[in-house]
Amino acid sequence: MRMNQPLKTAAAVSAPVNSAALDLVRETQERLAAKVWTDLEISRIPDLSLARFAFEISPALRSKYSSEESFVDSWMSQRRLRGLGTGTQAEVAQDEELKREWRTSPALRAEFRDSFASYSAFRRAERRGGVRIVRSSVVSCKQ
Repeated sequence: MRMNQPLKTAAAVSAPVNSAALDLVRETQERLAAKVWTDLEISRIPDLSLARFAFEISPALRSKYSSEESFVDSWMSQRRLRGLGTGTQAEVAQDEELKREWRTSPALRAEFRDSFASYSAFRRAERRGGVRIVRSSVVSCKQ
């Protein structure tokens, strides 16, 4: 008997081997989640991916801003007010492309559980080679 299964995709993201590094990441996430953010602290977030990550894990930011987009707009405004950059033109263009893909694809939203931050982090990791995609197209079984 031969069975055909649809194409499956799985992603394996490289993680630190050192448990102390994992503990540091968890501790930082907990600290950021509990933090009350001032405008100055928001402006100190160095890049867009970290700004989105902060919004995703921080209940304080999610209660203060109605959406991730409104938070990102505020973050960019705070960075501009202080003369700090928000990323290169290429990064901004790539981010706009990701947003367009996200808005137009229900399959992407389902796969990433309606979290644009997760999708954009995945795509950035994919671009820099930090994600390995494993594909399997046909499974055969003889009986």
